[in-house]
Amino acid sequence: MNLVSVIIPTYGGGDGIKKVIDSVLCQTYKDIEIIVVDDNGRETENQLKTAEELKEYIEQKKIQYITPERNAGGSAARNTGAKASSGEYLMFLDDDDTVSPDKIEKQVEALKKAGKKCGLAYCSTKVFSNGELSNIIAAKKSGDILYRYMMGKIYIGTGTALILREAWESLGGYDESFKRHQDWEFFARVLNKYEAVAVHDAYFNRYITNRNLKKRADILETYCDHYIAFLKNYDFRISKNKLRNVINQNNSRIALQCLKEKNVKKCKQVLLKYDNAVRAYLSFALFCVSVCIDKFTGKKS
Repeated sequence: MNLVSVIIPTYGGGDGIKKVIDSVLCQTYKDIEIIVVDDNGRETENQLKTAEELKEYIEQKKIQYITPERNAGGSAARNTGAKASSGEYLMFLDDDDTVSPDKIEKQVEALKKAGKKCGLAYCSTKVFSNGELSNIIAAKKSGDILYRYMMGKIYIGTGTALILREAWESLGGYDESFKRHQDWEFFARVLNKYEAVAVHDAYFNRYITNRNLKKRADILETYCDHYIAFLKNYDFRISKNKLRNVINQNNSRIALQCLKEKNVKKCKQVLLKYDNAVRAYLSFALFCVSVCIDKFTGKKS
């Protein structure tokens, strides 16, 4: 068997993290190491609370528990965990999500069959809101999925993916300048270099909580501008026209949030930041139609 390293950054008081760890411990695939990176900052109240919560797992050596000196953000915590790991495959989980018991086994098998051309396997996602299953996003498309992913047609969340260590190392891990959208940035780079394989009958369970609620448009705009700056400066193997579509697509998300906040003037300003009026407004219209379709069908791939 090949070792799989599961890295779980945690921030806050560790509430609910036991269910995440337990979902990994009960995997049908057994060659696994679990690394929890406590990003609260050493000796802080939340770090001590989390350590107490995980005391049994630490004492029984079911997990490796890492406490960086200070809070550095999710990207840095994931990189810290990956550097401390030994697995041939890496899986990153947030501290409020879980996975189906056969997820890792099926993804390892899929990656082995696909060969070195594939850098990651991704699975389907079950979305839970207020404890109830509200949506299932099926993983269907394999191969070269870069453009479809960048256009939001394929959902690959942090916990859906099993990644070749070779892929993670060749790309230098997560970009620690990203406080949000770090998975978009990282998976775009992975898919720019490697193909992907979809595992439709394994599941990542995403729980919508207060931590997932949308922020104000002005805050989201700052995050989006940082992501768009990355898109414009990275050497992607897609045409300039397709890259422009991706940029307009992301900018349209912020414009729509402005409309939801009833700020029409700001919506117009946002739309015209990166393209001319015709293409910007056309992209926004298509984006709004896509959002409606996704809500109606509950699918992105």
